[in-house]
Amino acid sequence: MKKVYVTKKQKYYVVNTCAFDAVLQGLAAAFCDSIVYMQFVNNQRDDIADLINSLVSVGASPATYRLRAEILFNSKDTFRSNKLLNNVIQIECQCNAINVLQRFCKVYLSACDVRTCLSPTCNQVIPKINMMVLPININILTNNFSSLEAAISNAVLKVSNCECGSKISHTVNVFDNVFIDTNGCGKTMLRNVPFHVQIFSKTFILRSVVNFKPPCNFELGKEKDVVGHYTCYARRIDSTWELFDDLSAKVVQVHGEIEVEPHLLLYTV
Repeated sequence: MKKVYVTKKQKYYVVNTCAFDAVLQGLAAAFCDSIVYMQFVNNQRDDIADLINSLVSVGASPATYRLRAEILFNSKDTFRSNKLLNNVIQIECQCNAINVLQRFCKVYLSACDVRTCLSPTCNQVIPKINMMVLPININILTNNFSSLEAAISNAVLKVSNCECGSKISHTVNVFDNVFIDTNGCGKTMLRNVPFHVQIFSKTFILRSVVNFKPPCNFELGKEKDVVGHYTCYARRIDSTWELFDDLSAKVVQVHGEIEVEPHLLLYTV
């Protein structure tokens, strides 16, 4: 997508928007393929819902570019900015996929964990936890992702104690979209990511895999010194895969044998 946005008084140049674009494309694909999720997004009535609607209805039009730019610029205080020649302001949008959700998709929660002390004599009120992203226990996740459901349950329902010393029970309510943090899980084939999952008694369908490509000179411990690249693989309603890459003007259909390094999975109803 375009990197330059011009207002009447100022020209802005945005760089490293791949994380934002990858998450957005995944949401847009889910919006197209699920009527229930389309209704869910439209009910949010936020900037991201407007951007998804614009991208789906009129494509990468000037209006879509403008709206995308406005969303990024309204959050420019969270990014680094530099003044370039000719009064151009560069906005550095580098972040990871989870940061995108935290900054721009705050109403798109995955679940709510209502916690209660099991002691009948305890009066402690334990705050509920709104979960933007579901964690997983990578220690029990297999290379082919077949244990994804167990890895989520194990991480969310980890044993914890109340201040009184008694165990805490969990009642997890999942919403219409579930984001799963798979950063650090390593590489796998696209076809290995489960198409259907049962998460706390609710069935979800895989919509997209946000993939991360580390830079060639990546070294562990120097993540801040280098920039990788995010892309999105969308699993469409006809079970085909499409690659969305903001470095390419075209959507490419791919097969499930491609090796990916998922950082974020999106499942919806």
